Formats: sequence, structure tokens, C-alpha cells
Amino acid sequence: MDRRLLVAFVLTVMVSSVMTRLVRYLSYRFQWVDRPRFRHIHHQAMATMGGLALHVSFWLVFAILFKEQFAHYTSVFVGSSLIVLTGAIDDYRDLSPFQKTFGILLATVLVVSKSSLLIETIRMGNTLIFLPVWLQWLATGVWFFLLTNAMNLIDGLDGLASGVTVISLLTMGMIFYWFIFPTPFPQLVIVILMMGSLLGFLPYNWYPASIYLGDTGSLWLGFMLSVVSLVGVKSAAFVSVILPVFILALPLIDSVFSVIRRLWTGQAIFQGDRKHLHHRLLDVGLSHLQAVLAILSISLLFSLSALTAQVYHDISVIFFALAIVLATYLIVMTRKKPKDG
Repeated sequence: MDRRLLVAFVLTVMVSSVMTRLVRYLSYRFQWVDRPRFRHIHHQAMATMGGLALHVSFWLVFAILFKEQFAHYTSVFVGSSLIVLTGAIDDYRDLSPFQKTFGILLATVLVVSKSSLLIETIRMGNTLIFLPVWLQWLATGVWFFLLTNAMNLIDGLDGLASGVTVISLLTMGMIFYWFIFPTPFPQLVIVILMMGSLLGFLPYNWYPASIYLGDTGSLWLGFMLSVVSLVGVKSAAFVSVILPVFILALPLIDSVFSVIRRLWTGQAIFQGDRKHLHHRLLDVGLSHLQAVLAILSISLLFSLSALTAQVYHDISVIFFALAIVLATYLIVMTRKKPKDG
């Protein structure tokens, strides 16, 4: 492994830890806080905009240690900065769903138009289907929007979105390094720097958290996962595109059902509520930490399934089945009457 990757990882963890404490101080100093509302589980104002620490630590180390790579990703830097700005404004004064969506789509258009991050083909078995330009843009836009919002929706408990992303990144990194030849170096760099920034942040975000990701962080995580899945990819069947769907199956499914539920009940699609899986787990009596660990366990099983699928298909099926069984059990359990008291 390139020695810079190890140095970059350690340096990013350190920078992220320092930046997290700085952002936490500034949050209280300037009242960048998340105040309790009906669908929140905290009862006092909490420091937010933790995504600023992730963004700064990631790009600072990237620019210092990987100058030759950074020169090719200036559009991603600008796009992710726009995502952070959108999230920060939303954390501070609440954007409308339309305004938030516009920010995500604008950042996506900026990145795609200035880079090669575009789904140009879809592989169906041995057949390669070339998409028309308008469909390339539509498929890529939907991909960015889906992953970005999935991370935003799952960010409801201390350490949940951060933990799910760490598991996802670790799995992707291991597959990129061990099972893809030649190793996709640009993807590996992004994965390692994202992991470093998250591991520097997670001790402060784990239950009981002293700072939240905020939309600043959850939107950034989803957006950057979209980027790493498409770096150097021209076919939507490539393993790095499939991996995020596989590993993030639970939050993606929860997101889809949220949209269906809101359409069915006549709610606005982007209107927040307390009916996500993590909220329902709390309602049936699980503690905050138990709910987080239950969902992380499912993500871990999906990740192990993706990892073992590279060499041990039978074991992969077992992990996948266990993940489905556990997810089904939690969904069925949360349909029971909420625990009193």
C-alpha cells in the first residue's frame, strides 16, 4: 500500500478531531445549534454542523498529500462545498424541501459537467447498453439524489449515520484493495480520507453525542459516497456502483418506504416525521444505544455479505439471509403497540 495512504489516514483522523472540537465550540458560541422539535429525540439545544469538520479535514489532507489527484477533483471540491453550504443554511434557518433539493441538484450538475462522473452505460449480463446523453444525466442525477437523501434520512440517532458510513467505507476499501485489479487508487484515496474524517468525528458523535452531523454532514456523506461510487466508472454494473446499494440497503429501503408512506397519507414527500425505523425502535422500548446497534448490525451483515461474495459465495448468502431476517424482525417488532411510559 502507498505509504501516503497510511499517513493520510492518521493525519485526517487528527485534523478531524481538532476540527470537530473547534466546530462544537463555534456552534455554541454563535448558536449554530439544533433545538428540540417534535421528531427529535434530544431535549436540549445541541451543537450541530459537524459536517464542517468532515469537509475541512478531508479536503485539507487531500490537497496537501495528493496534489496530483486534487487537481482532477476541483469540481468535486466545489460541488461538495456547495452541499455543505446548503446543509449549513438548512441547519441554521431551515430551507424548504425545494431549496434543499435545488442545492443538491446544482452541486450534482456542477460536478458531473466538469468531470467524468457520469453513468454512460448499463451492463446486462454480457450486453453493454449505451445510454443516450439525456438518460446518462438523468441516471447520474437520480443516483446522487438517492444516496445523498438516504444518508440525510437515516441521521436520526447519535452515531447512526456516521457508523453506517464507516462500515460501508471499510467494506468498499477492502474490496477495492484486495479484489479489484488494478486497485482503483483514486477511489481508495477518497475512501480512506472519508474514513479518517469520520473516525476523528465519531467519538464526539457517538451516544451520548456532544455534536451532531446536521444536514451539513449527512448531505456531505451521501454526496461523497455518490462520488466515490462513480470515480473512474463508465458502466452502472461496475462493482463500486453496486456496493453502496448493497451495503446501504437498510437506509435506502427506509428512504423508499418513507416516500411511499408520505404519498399514501397525502404528506409532502420531504416532510419530516417520526416514522423512520430508528424512531419506531425507540417507540417500542429499545434504548437509544440498542436502536443504533441494531441498525448497525444489519449494515454490518450486509457488508460482510458483500465482502465474502468476492470469494465465499455460500457464506455470503448466509450473511445476506441473516441481514434480511434481522431487518424483517425489527420491522415486524416495530409494528407492535409502543411501550407505555
